Amino acid sequence: VYDGLNGDWGGVIDRCPNTKYAQLIRKTLEILNSENMLDRVFFTSFDARVLDLIKKESPTSKVGLLSDFRPGHAIKRAIVKHYDAVSLAFEHLTPAEVKKAHDHGILVYGWSPAKEEEMEKLFAVFHVDGVITDNLPNALRACKKSCYNQTHE
Repeated sequence: VYDGLNGDWGGVIDRCPNTKYAQLIRKTLEILNSENMLDRVFFTSFDARVLDLIKKESPTSKVGLLSDFRPGHAIKRAIVKHYDAVSLAFEHLTPAEVKKAHDHGILVYGWSPAKEEEMEKLFAVFHVDGVITDNLPNALRACKKSCYNQTHE
């Protein structure tokens, strides 16, 4: 749930009251549990407070911190808070940062590449665990070229 434009950005645009995250998280977890789907969901957020609430309510849930400009800072936060992953803006990633996250057992997702070449580089050179994109055909081709041979040779 993204509610940044409806009151949660500290007054940037206050058309609606702040989201009641604890209530929303409890209801979401309740629905996922009732459908036996909780183990199939990976929660991500820019807001560490939301991820912390999820972990408090459901300690086995998988969570990942989204970050757009400061990958090193996000990785440090994920390490300290024992998050499962970081989803980082691919333009700001370095192989050293990916390695640091992996050394601490944290998955790394390149966030929002669109071009196949960008995704290939993320997989083949940076060794990310996946990408978050709206261009699924490019992601599948890039993974087939760069990932499949690494894991199936």
